[in-house]
Amino acid sequence: MKTFIALGLSLLWIVSLNGQEISISTPALVRITEQITHHVDSETKKPFDVKWQIHHFVAFLKNESGETLKVVTGQLDTSGSVSQRNRTVTATTAPPLFRGESQVIPATEELRLVEIRPGESAAMEFVIKSNGPVESLAVTYAPKDHFAGRFGFWTGTVTSEAWRAPVQTEKR
Repeated sequence: MKTFIALGLSLLWIVSLNGQEISISTPALVRITEQITHHVDSETKKPFDVKWQIHHFVAFLKNESGETLKVVTGQLDTSGSVSQRNRTVTATTAPPLFRGESQVIPATEELRLVEIRPGESAAMEFVIKSNGPVESLAVTYAPKDHFAGRFGFWTGTVTSEAWRAPVQTEKR
């Protein structure tokens, strides 16, 4: 496995299923915001609040091939699994919408398509909502073409190394 350094982030070298090379950086935590949601207990009818931490991350998709590639950086569905405070997130293109039997085609701007030349990178931003701290996060970028090749973007699967939260040490 080769390791690359780009913008201070390590990248995994992966060859996609269609032979074009893309790598993804370890996610970087940009900021944490908080959100409070108000609820009512269904049995006691007493109101209560839930405090959420909204973790804003960025990862970089780097073109390791000799060709110009298009990548999707918008309308990504970031579903994931939670194991305690360790998370794995898959970023894939959202499933297509239909109006009756007719597929609704998104605008190019909505997909946030980025054309990257060899050696260039594109930023992919995503948010993780949690009711506690996130200690580690790995991202799998796996865009699916729901549009019969209409937009010509890269498809395949690439997974980052896990981001790890800094260890908190007590000050005396």
